[in-house]
Amino acid sequence: MKKPALSVNKKRIGRPPVGSTLVGVRLPPDELAALDAWIAKQKDEPTRPEAIRRLTERTLGRPGDADRVPLKVYRLNLTKERLAALPPAERRLLLLLGHASNEINVLSKLILMAGQGRPTIQMVDYVEAGQALILMRLLIGKLHEAWELFKVRFKADRKMATKYLPQLKSEPAAAIKFLDKHFGKKSPITRIRNQLAFHYKDEGDLIEANFNNLPATEPWEFYRSSIVANSFYYASELVVTGTLTGLTNGAEGDGDHGDGLSDQARAFERICKLTIAVSDSITTLFGECIAAIVMANFSDKELETIELSDVPQLTTIAIPFFVDESEFPRGGPAVGRSGS
Repeated sequence: MKKPALSVNKKRIGRPPVGSTLVGVRLPPDELAALDAWIAKQKDEPTRPEAIRRLTERTLGRPGDADRVPLKVYRLNLTKERLAALPPAERRLLLLLGHASNEINVLSKLILMAGQGRPTIQMVDYVEAGQALILMRLLIGKLHEAWELFKVRFKADRKMATKYLPQLKSEPAAAIKFLDKHFGKKSPITRIRNQLAFHYKDEGDLIEANFNNLPATEPWEFYRSSIVANSFYYASELVVTGTLTGLTNGAEGDGDHGDGLSDQARAFERICKLTIAVSDSITTLFGECIAAIVMANFSDKELETIELSDVPQLTTIAIPFFVDESEFPRGGPAVGRSGS
C-alpha cells in the first residue's frame, strides 16, 4: 500500500501580501512564552508574526465570513406519545433509518477530516492515511448493513412498500436500482464487509496471502509511544489495505491503462469511488423514506427553525492521529502506557 506522495500546499510564511498594514505589538514574558509554546506545537513552526496572524484569523474569522448565510436546521419534536401511536413496524423502521443515516453521515465526515492533514513527516503521513482507511472500512461495513436494513424492513414488508414506495421521488427510486446492482455476493462492498470490515478471524487466510504478495520495499513499520493512544501498527494496515483491494472486483489482471497506476492502486481507486457513490445513494434514499414516514404522521407546522451562524467549514478541519500525551490519564486500558 504505497500512498502517493502528497502535494503539500503550505500556508505562506513571511511577509504578508502588499496592501497589508504593519501592526507592532509588545508582549509581556508570559504571553510571549504562551505564543512560543503554541508555535512549537505546529507542524511547520511558523514565525511569531505568522502565528499571530493565524491566531487572529481563528478568533475573528476570515474575510467574507460575515457574509456567510447561517445554517438552518429544522427541529421537529416527535414526542414519545406520537411515536408510540405509530404502528410498531413503522416506528422501528423510522428509528433504524435515522440511526443508520447518522452513522453513515458521521463516518463520511470523519473520513474527509482524517484526510485533510498535510503532514511534513513521512511517518505521520503513513499513520494519518492508515487512520482514514480504518474509517473507510467501517463505513463500507455500515453501508452493507444499511442496505440489509432497507431490504428486510422496507422492501420485503409488502404493507410498508405499498404504502411508502409510491411516495418516493425519482431520485430515491433511481437510488434503489443503483443499490440493487451494487450489493450481493459478488459485490466488493459485501465481500469487504463479510471478510474484513467487522471480522478478525481471517477464515480465508487473506492476510497471509496478501503478506506474501507485498514487496519487501514497503514500509513494514510499527510506531510505539509511551501511551497506547499514540501507538500505530502501520505494517498491519499495509497488509489489510492490500487485502481490501484484493476483494475489489477487477483488482487483478486489469492490464495497462496508460495511467501509471498499478492494478492494486486502480482497485483501491475503484472501491473509493464506489463507496462514495453507494453512500450518497443510501443517504438520499433513507432521507426520503424518513421524510415520507414523517409527513404521513406528523405536521410540518410543528417545525421550528434554528439558525447556526458559527459552523466551521469542513475543509478547515483535520483530524490528527498523534496527540499531546499530557491530556490522557495514565493507567487505563484504552489510553494507558504501552508495554515495554
